[in-house]
Amino acid sequence: KLCQKCPLKRPLKKCYHNIRKVYFKGDMMTLTEIKIKIQKLYNTNPQIHINVHSNRPKMYYDNVPAIIRGVYPHIFQLEINEDNQIKSFYMQYEDVLIKRVEIIELTGSTQPSI
Repeated sequence: KLCQKCPLKRPLKKCYHNIRKVYFKGDMMTLTEIKIKIQKLYNTNPQIHINVHSNRPKMYYDNVPAIIRGVYPHIFQLEINEDNQIKSFYMQYEDVLIKRVEIIELTGSTQPSI
């Protein structure tokens, strides 16, 4: 599908018009709201599902079970089990804001991100 708003008719996946897509039950959240929700998940049920689409470092995960291992002022720690090997990495709250990381439990979605 092509973006109808874009004069260059880019694909929807690559067009910047699609960035403010609804993914937090209405409007885009602020960093403070994201921190609060991730802290609440960490305290109540740290087992989550994530979508990660990042080029640097190269990580692509769709609807992968993960565990929040730590929440800090500017970052949070995630742990996934991939091929019977535990991988641990740190993500910034900004990554959630710009949708590099999507936490399925926060979005209420059951589908992988586009």
